[in-house]
Amino acid sequence: GYDTGSSGDAESSSSSSGISKDKIKVGVIHLSDPAEGSGYTYTHDLGIQGMQQNLGLSDSQIIRKNNVSDSDEEATEKAIQECVDEGCNIIFTTSWGYMKATAKMAEKYPDVYFSHGTGYMSNGKNFNNYFGRIYQARYLSGIVAGMNTKTNKIGYVAAMGSDNSEVTGGIDAFALGIYSVNPDAKVYVKVTNSWYDPKGENAAAQKLLDMDCDVIAQHCDTVDPQVLAQKKGVYSIGYNSDMSKEAP
Repeated sequence: GYDTGSSGDAESSSSSSGISKDKIKVGVIHLSDPAEGSGYTYTHDLGIQGMQQNLGLSDSQIIRKNNVSDSDEEATEKAIQECVDEGCNIIFTTSWGYMKATAKMAEKYPDVYFSHGTGYMSNGKNFNNYFGRIYQARYLSGIVAGMNTKTNKIGYVAAMGSDNSEVTGGIDAFALGIYSVNPDAKVYVKVTNSWYDPKGENAAAQKLLDMDCDVIAQHCDTVDPQVLAQKKGVYSIGYNSDMSKEAP
């Protein structure tokens, strides 16, 4: 663990297994740029900022590597290596596709803590994963979708296909929520095969709208499906952040 307290003498500090606050250096690997202002990376970075504020860390203690493709394991390892070389002793890798590279680098650097957002791998030592129970909110949003559709066709832009448990679990929960209030409605899914693909997400949403879907939900990183739904005058359900400022 980390010792973020300011009290205690030198003897007690040296006997602690934690790291003093001034020695903490945090690396963050992001799929896109938080400056986009909405979506997964933006919200994830709000958590990093909150951590920094609560612990009282300086800007120099946070190292960000933005726009790192999670489909490029070599690029992921390079970004992690840069964080290690810059002295980071805890590194957050925030996208599913970073999982294998993170596991590999955790074995290489046993004295560095690695926390992987989403995924399922860990080593019980210096590599763990974390995620919220998103399926619970998905169920509730499904109720909203089921109550608002007129065509009984609800579109869902999915980052990954049925082989991904995170995405599939979300779709299942969403569909169950819909069914609880509107058993006649159906969910139509278009897959982009990427966590972050603005053009692909927009194209998938357009296909769903062309199928007469009048509610658009999504599991991807940008606000593009919501913006397109707004332009077409249909309801949409955002994800990761409050997207009402882009699609009120």
